[in-house]
Amino acid sequence: MAARNAIAWGQPPPPPWQAALRGLPAPAWRYYSRVGSTNDVAWAWAEAGAAEGCFVVADAQTAGRGRAGRRWFTPPARALALSLIVRPLPGETAYLHRYAAWAALAMAEALEAWGVTVQLKWPNDLLLAGRKIGGVLAETRWQGPRPQAAVVGVGVNVLRGSAPPPDAVDYPAGDVESLTGRAPARPALVAAFWRRWAWWRPRVGQPALVAAWEQRLAFQGQRVRVTLPDGAVVQGVVQGLAPDGGLVLHTPHGPRTVHHAAQVRPGE
Repeated sequence: MAARNAIAWGQPPPPPWQAALRGLPAPAWRYYSRVGSTNDVAWAWAEAGAAEGCFVVADAQTAGRGRAGRRWFTPPARALALSLIVRPLPGETAYLHRYAAWAALAMAEALEAWGVTVQLKWPNDLLLAGRKIGGVLAETRWQGPRPQAAVVGVGVNVLRGSAPPPDAVDYPAGDVESLTGRAPARPALVAAFWRRWAWWRPRVGQPALVAAWEQRLAFQGQRVRVTLPDGAVVQGVVQGLAPDGGLVLHTPHGPRTVHHAAQVRPGE
């Protein structure tokens, strides 16, 4: 993680960002033209006492990261990179695994305001026309047996040129503008996303979140190939989500619920 004393606490936001986020009921937000990782900056801010709902947004990242240590590509002025600070509520430990889906769902709903319908590839990616346009990385730190804070990083390929090259990805990637012929302004998308994220906040532990997630679940009724964290592979037809958010598959050996996976791909 970046050392706290190495963090310069934000820069004056450009006028479009100021206009779009004016009046947003977030406790605070910080803009950077360029950072290594918005998650690292958000962690330093969280450790300095930032409240839940504070967020960091950057015009470019040089060391963004995704799940399993993968690099996240964020070129200047083309993509969206932001990280939110979450303070887990008492009794919420059982739902920490939903934080990535919570943010992915909020982003899917935000994009729908611009007529962009995305699917959610379990557990944390956004798909548009079969291509990955975004992803979520949720990280949690603990104080003894209790979660002290979480940082949820969200990346979306918005404009042409924001998707990484084919040789740099493990799943076909795309961007909103190339796939739809239009794209929201990034500052407006951040505002819409934050409002949907905040709306879902008291519902993280409720069945409604899983139901809304399942409604947008990719590959329903299709065969998928799931690589588990230990490298084992499970193949089956996606049936939906379990009440706890696990992925339910129909396999040759009967129903199976997967709770952790390194990768989910269309099956053979």
